[in-house]
Order: sequence, then C-alpha cells, then structure tokens
Amino acid sequence: ASPVACRGVAVVEKGSATQVDTFEAQVYVLKKSEGGRRHPITNKYIQLLFASVWSMDGCVLLDDSIPMIMPGETQNVRIWLRQPMVLRQGQRFTMRENKLTTLTGKLTKILPSHDEKLSGFNYRPPDRRGSLTIAQQKGKSKKMQ
Repeated sequence: ASPVACRGVAVVEKGSATQVDTFEAQVYVLKKSEGGRRHPITNKYIQLLFASVWSMDGCVLLDDSIPMIMPGETQNVRIWLRQPMVLRQGQRFTMRENKLTTLTGKLTKILPSHDEKLSGFNYRPPDRRGSLTIAQQKGKSKKMQ
C-alpha cells in the first residue's frame, strides 16, 4: 500500500497553511567549540536548511551593511528557499554544511515571494550549445572524434 503522506508533505486543514520561499529570520552562527564553523558566513551562503519534517536548500542573504556574520554572532537575515515549503512564523530551523550544523534560526517574518534569479541556486543559465536536438548533439560529437 502506498503511503498517504510522504516526507515533506504537510497534512493541514484547507487554507490554514501557505507555502513560502522567502522569509526573514534571526540566526545564530555556531562557533567551532559548539560544533560549527571557524569561518564567517557571507552573503548568498547556500546550504541545506532543515525545518521540522523537511529539508531544502536555503540561501542566506545579508543586508548590504553587513559584510559577514562571525561564528558566535546573532543577526537578522533574509532567506530564500529553492522551492516553496510550508512554514509558520516562529518556526525554528538549522542549516548544515556537510556534517557541521553551521547556524540555527527562527523565522520572524514571512515575506512575499521573490522573482530574483541566482545562478546555481534557483536559476540555470541557458544551454550554450544552442537548440540542437540530442541526436544532433550526438552526431556532432561523433564527427569530432
């Protein structure tokens, strides 16, 4: 039998939850002695964000007046998610880099969805090979050999 709800699926009353891809949060960057990083976090820091029952790539955006967040510091930031997920105000989350928990945070404000594109995160540049079909691409590679 197939499961009714899978990982990342929220079962909620109709209209009681919204999917979010942009929010403000207060984050704390863990120090090395706490199991975190030695180096600061800079603008557009992208790592896996874990919240309740789901995980998704998140991008930490710093205000222009903040060049970096040092380990042991707390800061208010904006976060983008690669895809919209169900979140609620006050929800806690963590971000991990490989096996290190690099920061913990709490959602403070849900923001309107954005349409900005960040290469490698939520945008892939057009294929430079043009609009060749797969057969044409294979034919070209055989001719080059």
